[in-house]
Amino acid sequence: MDAILSDLRLATPRSFPLSFTECDTRGIRVGLTASKHHRDVTAIILNWSRLANVIRIASLLCGSWLDDTIAEVYVWNNSPQKLSKKIFSGAGCDTRKLRIENSPENLYFYARFLACTKASTPYCFIQVRCSVFILHDPFDYRFRSRLQDDDYIILPELIKTLRVRVEESSQGAIYLLPPHEYLSSRFRTTVTSDIHTGFAWLGHGAMINRQQAIEFVSLLHDDTIGMTKDQIKMADNYFTVLRNEVPEIWFDQGIELGGGQPFTTGQEGNERNRTHIGNACRYLDEIVSTGTRVDGARFVKTDVGCRSDPDYYRVNRAVALGAPYLLESNIKLLPDDDNISSCLATTDMLGNEARRARLMGEDAIRHYQEHSLCYAVDGNIGSAFRSPYNVKRGDYILVDVLNTFEFNESVVELVFLVAPDNEQILCRSKFECSSDNELWFLSPYQLLARPTTVATESVQNEQYLLECSVRIAGNHARFFRATANKDVSIRWMIYEVWTLLHGSPDARRAGEIEVQQHSRLVARGKYVHGFEVHQVKPDSVDEYKAAAEKYYAGIKDDAHLHVKLTGSWETLVGNQDTFVHILEYENYAGYDKTVDLIRNSEHAKAYKALLPYVTSRSAQLAQEFAFFPTAPPRAQGGIFELRSYQLKPGTLLEWENTWRRGIEARRKFVAPVGAWFSQIGRLHQVHHMWQYPSLEARKETREKAWQIDGWAETVSKTAQLAKVMDSFILLPLPYSPLK
Repeated sequence: MDAILSDLRLATPRSFPLSFTECDTRGIRVGLTASKHHRDVTAIILNWSRLANVIRIASLLCGSWLDDTIAEVYVWNNSPQKLSKKIFSGAGCDTRKLRIENSPENLYFYARFLACTKASTPYCFIQVRCSVFILHDPFDYRFRSRLQDDDYIILPELIKTLRVRVEESSQGAIYLLPPHEYLSSRFRTTVTSDIHTGFAWLGHGAMINRQQAIEFVSLLHDDTIGMTKDQIKMADNYFTVLRNEVPEIWFDQGIELGGGQPFTTGQEGNERNRTHIGNACRYLDEIVSTGTRVDGARFVKTDVGCRSDPDYYRVNRAVALGAPYLLESNIKLLPDDDNISSCLATTDMLGNEARRARLMGEDAIRHYQEHSLCYAVDGNIGSAFRSPYNVKRGDYILVDVLNTFEFNESVVELVFLVAPDNEQILCRSKFECSSDNELWFLSPYQLLARPTTVATESVQNEQYLLECSVRIAGNHARFFRATANKDVSIRWMIYEVWTLLHGSPDARRAGEIEVQQHSRLVARGKYVHGFEVHQVKPDSVDEYKAAAEKYYAGIKDDAHLHVKLTGSWETLVGNQDTFVHILEYENYAGYDKTVDLIRNSEHAKAYKALLPYVTSRSAQLAQEFAFFPTAPPRAQGGIFELRSYQLKPGTLLEWENTWRRGIEARRKFVAPVGAWFSQIGRLHQVHHMWQYPSLEARKETREKAWQIDGWAETVSKTAQLAKVMDSFILLPLPYSPLK
């Protein structure tokens, strides 16, 4: 598939980071892992004058990656130039999966539906856009599309998502639309006492039930309606309107292929489409108002009534790239969502579209198109979904991973990459999961916000994004939802949202390691920290301090070494006459290089000079926890507390998951210095360090933390995982960068 996408010159990533923090996270992004369907979709492509694009699209649709979904690729050739399978064989398309029909005449867009009726599968996937966009003068709100008439590529994971959801849809059809066309369809939504309809193009990518195509073709040829041959050929303009059902549309990223000659352009195309959409509205009014009995009566919904619930119209969906899953939200995007049911008559659909566009305004339209919901699931951290309005209580973001999966012995997280101020929104939200989208289970876990190295330009300065995640409670689910509990005077700004699974067999096959070896999962991964502990002769403490300063300050100031001194301390409470030095190496390669450089330098002599004052020494290599990077050099004064825990083997991941959620209670009152877990030396050991003005301040801070929900539970659970716990009060030495 990568070769095909490269040939298409698409910069679309095929895999995305599991985390944007500086950690080596192991797991998988959760999406549809295996199709539960036998292949039962016929992919239909029209050819007129863009044969190169048709061949490229066919090669993607008939690939092995869609063997569990697409049974046949049906190319309907409207061009007088005959096609054969031989033309497609060079593109790597399995010709056994390919069907070509050379039409005796150009049937235009009617051919889509005729081909679907001839399919042997219950579903049809329709692709290739060959019609122009309608422009409304003098107010052209679709500024992105003025001179475009492109074919679009739909990636396999999107087609799989469509297939799962179309079977569950009460409408039996779903339409993918890029943001500018999605907005057009929203503007054309028309609801009266008897009408409940809208308009959507099929050529960007649509999945429809074959039975609908059969009923629609029957309707087109019904003598009672009396449609002309020219009208039938323009069937795309009639399909969704005559259904009398607001179409289910999804945001798509709109990956354009370009090239070729469009069917019509300019004013001719505009007028043609306006005429046929207007005809469709008049036919629908006649059928509904007069109760006309037609052969395709089952296609036209006549019992819809009037929907008065504004939330029905405010739900938007966007299909994800990279893994098959769907994003859904009820966040308000349009100014008149609450008044959609007061639309004018069906015959004024296009006039109503223009009025709603003027009401919205060009700036708001531009914002809608450039920051649509699809940009939260496109794998591109340079784009984001940005809501036009402040957060309202009840706003939700929902991820549907398309099949219910078990995670009894695994960890599942709902993850957001957001602007820094959006942490306030998520902290005021509840997080839930469900198997059926009806019965929801609330997660008891707290939100964890981690800094990332991902930067984005803001008006004032460069911002670094946050990765916010919440562990999901339960043992099986398909739907994951975050819902705002309060109004917040901030707008949503989401760069990515996904679900992350740790510890499952699938995750292990993707690189996961066993629970007792989860250091790669919880580690930041960028640095290795060396803990050097020296027990000194009681009568030689002053001599040791002088010798230690010469050695540790010397390597701290040597720019040729691949190491930094985090800090040096003397024990005040704990093992007396004990000194702790923490060094930060540029990972293991930096450690190896530093040891080699020191061995043949003046630093080795300085180290040997302190040894006569030492009675015992130990060394340990450790890594930072991903959520707790070590503090940079600072001089705040006071004391340091180093807490060490000897864990039961195999409990590191459980300890990390519990502690990082509860640690937010402590962060409210004191900034942490660092947290590490051992890798070489004494194993199954965890350390974390804090700084306080005094022991009295430490006591007050810890008492405040006990008043915060979640801290008592954190202490209780982590205590059960530890065999031995130690606490040491340290004083920084004069040359320590942290003091």
